[in-house]
Amino acid sequence: DAQVIATVKDLTSPQREYVSWRMLFHAFDQQRVFFTHVNNLTGSAWHGQIKEFLVRQFLQHLHDGNFTLMPGVRPAIAARLYVVAVMELLELWATAPDSGDLDTLVDEFFVFMFKQSPPR
Repeated sequence: DAQVIATVKDLTSPQREYVSWRMLFHAFDQQRVFFTHVNNLTGSAWHGQIKEFLVRQFLQHLHDGNFTLMPGVRPAIAARLYVVAVMELLELWATAPDSGDLDTLVDEFFVFMFKQSPPR
């Protein structure tokens, strides 16, 4: 978390979000075997705890000004939608071989969230 903030603190939105998502998705890739194993052992209880942790973390980042929202979206709603979307994409990528490479997935997520091409 601290490494992501340090990396993106001087970037403006939406590049800040794009870079942070790439870092998040690649960090998951590095720990993919661990996350898959833990998820298989504990199932939905682990999934729910991780989701709630990430929602709280996202809300704290919004409060601290690390990330911004699109106008008209309440933080509590945005946090849940964002976290669930990221978790679903990571699960899809980890379980479906035809879901594409990680960078393409991040690019598609960016287009979905910002309705524009990634800032590469």
